[in-house]
Amino acid sequence: MADEQARYLLIVKVLKGIYIRDTPRPESQGARAIRGVGVGTALYAHQIHTIEGVQYARLVTRNMQPEWVRVAEANGGMEYVDVIELGTPDSHDTLANAIKDLADAIRSKS
Repeated sequence: MADEQARYLLIVKVLKGIYIRDTPRPESQGARAIRGVGVGTALYAHQIHTIEGVQYARLVTRNMQPEWVRVAEANGGMEYVDVIELGTPDSHDTLANAIKDLADAIRSKS
């Protein structure tokens, strides 16, 4: 659930889903997968950081433990989530486009 500190809405767009991790780094560098979430899942984030060229989002959580997801690969070749900045005039259009793109992707894989 989003709170007043959420600045971004993230929509998972990869069919295999993504893992929420305890730190903003890959598993090969010691990050632990907390849980997986499927395509279409909505997540809320406080901030997006770039760490060693890779974008990670710090999620809004119910508990006090930090949770992170990878937004995109460093080279920009793979995006894992659509990022929608909340509270902007065009955020409704961006959300509608993200949902349409997600539906198209799922339909093309079926």
